[in-house]
Amino acid sequence: MYFPHKVTLKRRTFSSDETQYASKEETVLTGIKALISPATAVLEATMMGPAEVYGDMIFLEPGVDVRGGDILVDEETDERWQVGSAPKTLRNPVTWETDHIEVTVSRIDTD
Repeated sequence: MYFPHKVTLKRRTFSSDETQYASKEETVLTGIKALISPATAVLEATMMGPAEVYGDMIFLEPGVDVRGGDILVDEETDERWQVGSAPKTLRNPVTWETDHIEVTVSRIDTD
């Protein structure tokens, strides 16, 4: 997969009793190869049945420890996204090697 972008992975730290996020973010990893793909449709289960939800999708190089709630920052534009649901690791169907990680994200307004 082609990864033209670079992102920084940040993680919010927990309070001392681990019940709340603190306002501080810690940088986990920089220079992660990524493909930022805006406005991707995702099916989510709701009480009324499947619903199509539009959001952004970021594809990451394999092996990155990304988790729900993490922050991804585009190193070129400083745009920020928060990781929503659990990331999915996908394999190449021919070689069966880990190919990339799919992450559904929500853009964070910095205004």
